[in-house]
Amino acid sequence: MLHAQVSKIQEISKQTHESLNKIQTLVFKITLTKKSFTSRDTIKQEVFGILKVPENKNKTPYYSIISKNNKHYTLYKHDGKHISFGKINIDSLDFLQKIDYYYNNNSIYISHKSKILRDLNINPFFTKKNVFNYYRKFYSTWFAKGVEIKEYYFKDTPVYIFSIYGNNQDSDSSISNSIIKYYIRKEDYLPIAYSFYGEFQGMKQTEFTEIEYLEINPDISLETFKIDPLVKEIEPKAYFEEMQKYNL
Repeated sequence: MLHAQVSKIQEISKQTHESLNKIQTLVFKITLTKKSFTSRDTIKQEVFGILKVPENKNKTPYYSIISKNNKHYTLYKHDGKHISFGKINIDSLDFLQKIDYYYNNNSIYISHKSKILRDLNINPFFTKKNVFNYYRKFYSTWFAKGVEIKEYYFKDTPVYIFSIYGNNQDSDSSISNSIIKYYIRKEDYLPIAYSFYGEFQGMKQTEFTEIEYLEINPDISLETFKIDPLVKEIEPKAYFEEMQKYNL
């Protein structure tokens, strides 16, 4: 039984890895709910984004992302040389909003260029060593007891669910009882949801991310992501109207 489970996980991981590798450009929508260890509140975040995978997959993808949280939109952009971000107050759309920039020789750029992708739980998908290639290659040698796969339905969509159980460590600084789940759509072997549960010093953290693939491999120019550091302010209404198209 264990060998059959190992073979199935390896095969589906391989298919998922190959499906993700075929994505060069992507228009996507994400819904993320999260309760952190130190908070009692659950935060909901809605996101629209455009992403382009560079030829060198060891580098961070180019992206243009707008995130809605409470009464704000937050804009993020990365063009391979700079990152920019700014916040739009929905109640102040008639006023220009400031945009901040960081260059690739800045320590903030280095630490933040892929942070938004990590926070949205999609960074492991669009790298040369994406998470499914990792499981396909290595888990059978030392991680088999921590991984299982089941067939299920997610919102009436047939999926495979990978469940990865973390090893508990005897340390006050370690997360215990962690469970990561990836929901893989059977139709095309693409991950459409991700969840996390963990405990830390009596506190609990939960996350759930749902991914919608609005367009796969549309023709997107690098100009789409280009950042002009001379532009210090933006007009919020244009971004707000664009987000209304996607019900954000």
